Amino acid sequence: MTKSHIFIYALTVLGITIGAYLYTSTVEAPHGLTYQEAPLAPSEPDVVETEEPAPTPLPEVTEVTEKTVPTDVTAVHDDLTAKSWTWIYTEDVSGNIKFTPKRSEAFKMQFTEDRMSSATDCNTMGGSFIVEGQNLSFGPLMSTLMYCDGSDEAVYSLSLGSTSSYEIKEEKLRLTNTVGEVMVFTATE
Repeated sequence: MTKSHIFIYALTVLGITIGAYLYTSTVEAPHGLTYQEAPLAPSEPDVVETEEPAPTPLPEVTEVTEKTVPTDVTAVHDDLTAKSWTWIYTEDVSGNIKFTPKRSEAFKMQFTEDRMSSATDCNTMGGSFIVEGQNLSFGPLMSTLMYCDGSDEAVYSLSLGSTSSYEIKEEKLRLTNTVGEVMVFTATE
């Protein structure tokens, strides 16, 4: 066995792969091991040609319909936009108080025609919202990023982000989230 064969055998035993081998014949190594050395150029992969189906034509549009949009969008949101709202507590699905913020007066929310803005006990946030009947959802909420030790902002923003409906009754705004918890706000001028 030549020195090059011993070197290749040592690399093979150690599990090291060489990109291209110098030999194309079968080599016998000590201990009865044999291996086939690869050719210098990689072989071409088998190519199987298939016929692609013809694309399905799109149906022709024969009539365009108009979607009716209220002309006075503000009127739809008057109950939300007329006041500012202060978060006072969150109820669990049974109606029991689950969470009360340490500084309730710091959590204020206002609605305009198409935006919500809010101050918390640490940052300010805002975003778009959509109302369809009693359904209410917020778009992505943007926030300033100050850190405040002991802030209740995380609870507040997570609950707002999962809001699915609203109700206003007796000067209270009730935002119900997807699991049935309710954030309760009181109206302020």
